[in-house]
Amino acid sequence: MQLALIDGPHGYPFPDLEYYYFYPLIVPGGLLLLDDIKIPSVRRMFDIIRADDMFDLLEIVDRNTAFFRRSKAPLLDPQSDSWWLQGYNRAYYENTGARSRSRRVLASLASITPKAVKERIPLRVKKLL
Repeated sequence: MQLALIDGPHGYPFPDLEYYYFYPLIVPGGLLLLDDIKIPSVRRMFDIIRADDMFDLLEIVDRNTAFFRRSKAPLLDPQSDSWWLQGYNRAYYENTGARSRSRRVLASLASITPKAVKERIPLRVKKLL
């Protein structure tokens, strides 16, 4: 998809739901237009997208419509809970000790995970862990 416009219902969670279904379809170089960023529920989504590596903010028109271009950064997998990979959450993850706690939990899980299960984990996921 070359272009997506989010300008539907503005109450939470509806703008987020539109984004959830659109973002995986936007090709690198494609545009995402986000209208009504003055509305708090839409502004929060704007702040999250602006901090994300998947999109580059090109321009804000009339202080109300944001134009983003899809970057070549990998998509955040909508089926995972990779919250620490999002730019919006990155500072929290790095500054609160969540990273070291996460590593301890992963190490514990690794020690009890059967070899057959470990072999089925895709290499891409292993690199993230």
